[in-house]
Amino acid sequence: MKFSVITGILGCLGDRFCLSGYKEEISLEDKLKKIANIKNLDGVELCFNIKGDESSATQVKNLLNKYNLFASGVNAPLVSDKKWKYGSFTSKEKTIRKDAVEIAKQTIDFAEAVGAPLVNLWLGQDGFDYCFQVDYSQQWDYLIEAVRLCADYKPHIKLALEFKPEEPRNRNILDSASTTLLLIQEIQRDNVGITVDVGHVLQEKRNMAQATELVARYEKLFNLHMNDNYSNYDNDMIVGSIHFIEYLELFFILRKIHYDKCLSIDIFPYREDAFRATEECVEYMKALDRMVNSLGYREVNDIIHDTKDATEILKHIRERLFR
Repeated sequence: MKFSVITGILGCLGDRFCLSGYKEEISLEDKLKKIANIKNLDGVELCFNIKGDESSATQVKNLLNKYNLFASGVNAPLVSDKKWKYGSFTSKEKTIRKDAVEIAKQTIDFAEAVGAPLVNLWLGQDGFDYCFQVDYSQQWDYLIEAVRLCADYKPHIKLALEFKPEEPRNRNILDSASTTLLLIQEIQRDNVGITVDVGHVLQEKRNMAQATELVARYEKLFNLHMNDNYSNYDNDMIVGSIHFIEYLELFFILRKIHYDKCLSIDIFPYREDAFRATEECVEYMKALDRMVNSLGYREVNDIIHDTKDATEILKHIRERLFR
């Protein structure tokens, strides 16, 4: 397994009750220096921005080389700016849509320069809040057009669309795995796929393993964001801290589909030490993978296919893991 962590979660994180955050901000170099000391964590998912620590590809690449880390992907900055408040790729204003595509292209350039294979596109401001607020078909058309423009810009760089049912908009246009697959079918570009954020799947009260296998079935599983939550909000908690047995199933499925890309840690440790929390995510994922070994992949697969009664698989799990 390969692990990475999103750099943006390692500094000062604020919520709507404490906008200034609960910690002091630290530089990208300080982040990378600490990440390099976490065992088995060799990758980072960067967060490109127009200004700041992650704006110069040359400087970032030098830091990655210095600390022997690789870039698993780059996130495009299309959410956390007030100009996107009514959408980025789907804004009613043509100039805003054009600006969003241009920034996405700059992110693609940055990804290419630092050696990252993909750009993550989370379009959290693209959606709606009220009934009768938007023309749904027009939004869909705008989104197809914008993603095609980005995909055609440098086809060797993959684009991973990250779905989420809601937040910051009350309804997001890319709200689920199946909605995003439908969009990709219309886009018709080989380098456009999906980031499955498992917390977003839990947020819509669905099954992580099922969504992941569905996306993989269509060969569109480009990236995985790993976290946990209480299923009513995107809490972005430590991996496996809440939905332990569902995570166990997910790691069984990752083996089934031969997933060989990074497992990217996407948590929001507002109060916890971010690097310790990241380390625990890695250790929990390694432990979950070992548990699949303990269960016996082939034995579990046989039980799934040969038995209708769920008590048999639960017995198998209990006897193998809690003896």
